[in-house]
Amino acid sequence: MKVLLVFALTLVIVSLVSTASFLQEQAENVGIINGHDASPGQFPYQVKLSIKEGKKYFQCSGSLISHNWVLTAAHCTNGSDSVEVFLGGIESSDFRANFSIKPKYIIIHEDWDRDDLNDISLIRIPYIKYSEYIKPVNLPKIQRYYKTYVGFKAIATGWGVTSIASNSSSEILQYGTVKIVNNKKCNDTFDNITSSQMCTFASKISLCFGDSGGPLVILPSKVQVGITSFNVVGCLSPNVFTRVTSFLKWIKRHTGLPL
Repeated sequence: MKVLLVFALTLVIVSLVSTASFLQEQAENVGIINGHDASPGQFPYQVKLSIKEGKKYFQCSGSLISHNWVLTAAHCTNGSDSVEVFLGGIESSDFRANFSIKPKYIIIHEDWDRDDLNDISLIRIPYIKYSEYIKPVNLPKIQRYYKTYVGFKAIATGWGVTSIASNSSSEILQYGTVKIVNNKKCNDTFDNITSSQMCTFASKISLCFGDSGGPLVILPSKVQVGITSFNVVGCLSPNVFTRVTSFLKWIKRHTGLPL
């Protein structure tokens, strides 16, 4: 997998911006690395994924979107021999349910490529009963036109490493607030961001290794609008997400969910 792919949503002290004014605009965001352990049941849609690829294992995240489906990134599931799905917990080794899923139950977007376009996949799991600790995230409804969500605050979650220097994933699910920014600003760093992607920035928060595929959920509606895709080498902001509204019809076609 290429170096730009991220397998985490974590807290790192970073500041990568093209202009001083952009930095000032984003300074209101708070660094997750300094605290923000999740509480039991706070993010009942959060899913941890352990992916086996040959003799290697790596970690990703996902979100529960129904009794039978998990939403994640294509680069997480592509080439996997099996995926272990963990639900209903905040501690990385303590979950209320888990399933081992074979590749035939994984749907990768047919137009996904290693340049991270169409970075979305679905995992079909056995029926899971909802509880206080296991509930689906809300998805946007299919419409003719969608908001860009620029300026919205959103919650990012994951068990990834808590600094670039760390080789260990967080034991407790972490969360933090980021701000969705205009794709044009994101292209100050990346020159190929498309309308089916979205970007976030926070002066002290960024993606890192361990939680690709995880959900980006806007506030206060708690609707998932993004799927963690990639950032720059060194776990720096801005961060790039798959834009969920661009794929709602694709999700509906494969899952049958009433979106």
